[in-house]
Amino acid sequence: MDWIDSFMAYTEGQPTPPRFRRWAAIGAIAAALERRVWTVTMGRPTYPNLYVLLVGPPTAGKTVAIDIVYDFWRETKALHLAPKGMTTAALVDSLKEAAHNRLYEGRLVEYHSLQIAAPEFGTFIHAHDLEMMANLNDIWDSPRTYGQKRRHVNGGKTIEIMFPQINILAGAQPGFLASVMPEEAWSMGFTSRLLMIYGQEAPQVSLFSGKTLQVDTAKHLQLQMSKMTKIHGQFQWTPDAANEIERWHATKLTPEPTHSRLQHYTGRRVRQYLKVLPGLAEGTVFIHLQLQPVISIAADGKTATGRWRALTHFGQVGKRTQMGEGIYENAYVKEEGVWKISKLHYYPEYMVDTRDGWMKPGEALLGQFENLPPDRPQTEQFRMFPGVYIPPFSYGNPVTGRR
Repeated sequence: MDWIDSFMAYTEGQPTPPRFRRWAAIGAIAAALERRVWTVTMGRPTYPNLYVLLVGPPTAGKTVAIDIVYDFWRETKALHLAPKGMTTAALVDSLKEAAHNRLYEGRLVEYHSLQIAAPEFGTFIHAHDLEMMANLNDIWDSPRTYGQKRRHVNGGKTIEIMFPQINILAGAQPGFLASVMPEEAWSMGFTSRLLMIYGQEAPQVSLFSGKTLQVDTAKHLQLQMSKMTKIHGQFQWTPDAANEIERWHATKLTPEPTHSRLQHYTGRRVRQYLKVLPGLAEGTVFIHLQLQPVISIAADGKTATGRWRALTHFGQVGKRTQMGEGIYENAYVKEEGVWKISKLHYYPEYMVDTRDGWMKPGEALLGQFENLPPDRPQTEQFRMFPGVYIPPFSYGNPVTGRR
């Protein structure tokens, strides 16, 4: 059972509708992943940060779902949480303070990620606050830098924030959207960045014999969320998934909303879709372990080679599962004190169905993406299992020196 399903089971019987509980869980995962997980489309990274707005009448259960997620965020001790009400200036200050430092590929990277839980969105964005909306527009795209200049702060110099990101989980009543959101908010694109989840009313729950939240389940969910806050890497697509998304994109994202206020949302639907999916890959295993590294640094300290062994497990519930192994022979270069990969060469040695193991010939590798051909042709021809091939070593025998 994945985190979302576990959260749904944990919150079953609470006075909040399933739709609110599910999207609260999705928003919770987006916050835990911050800027450490991404996918690449059209040559640029897309991060899974979301602006989720639960919309419903009073007592619909918005606050219940948001408060449960807020407690999980707080207990991780790894996320920066914003005050539930603030001005634009306070937002910038809170984002500036929400700094994280992570060691990534041998260098220290700083990013700023702020989580906002607002049961009443009106306490966070005030009526006709176009400045706040414009700032949230900019930060939704997770830009490389974000800056703001204030006369009496920082000596009048621009406050610059590197790698900013914000996640929002908030609640609002339908009347709020009509009275607080001016027409400009719809045309400037702010509402197209919101995922508005509508719910009519909370389920009826007994006053005295209703289901209580289970402590053991909460501890399990908390442990799994803490693990999420340590995940780092690029989210990969299978060829089938990538081709299906490309097909939808090529057909202009049909069916297309026709309401005049959703004209800007239509153009941003694919970005919203890509932001949500990394947190929704339930039932999927995509493990890629890199083991046994042998690193050889050149005498001048400017280049190096590395030989690694990879152990992989791929699969999806109800479909197929595979396991494989291979060798990496990589080359590295040091530029301005930072080590970078100059050549990455993977030699797959076997890929088999986990049900059959090695009793049957190995399976073919996944094909290339239709719309994303390789940069260059394959440089070596060899047979995978049941064939035998030993990739050339980038270093000599430690005893004889022979290659």
